[in-house]
Amino acid sequence: MVVAALWHERSWFPSTPDTGALAGDMKALLANTSQQIAAVGRDVILGLVTELPPGKAFGILGESDPERLVYVDELVARARARGEVGPQPLPDAVRRAPLSLARYHAIVSGGLDAETIDEIVDVVFLPLVQAATR
Repeated sequence: MVVAALWHERSWFPSTPDTGALAGDMKALLANTSQQIAAVGRDVILGLVTELPPGKAFGILGESDPERLVYVDELVARARARGEVGPQPLPDAVRRAPLSLARYHAIVSGGLDAETIDEIVDVVFLPLVQAATR
């Protein structure tokens, strides 16, 4: 019941960021993710994960939520239109990587600060995007 209430009331990404660059857009998206996780509460999320069956636990974290990937796809499509990204499609693993890493840091490590967001985007996500879309 708690999971259903959280799922129903969530507004994880009220709008897709548009800073004019893929790096800025993804950093804004991850900052929003961090704020939403903080609003629910790390302890609440960890408590729910321990109580749910194995196949359902990560669903509350968005691991199986295709809606979240729509935002990543929109950011990448805009970047492609600006010439920041090559023509090849982005593999699912690359699409999921920044949100998965953000959730890991926010929930398991206990926080997602600006420095960590910069590292996820600049060191992991952007190089993967460039390599995958050439």
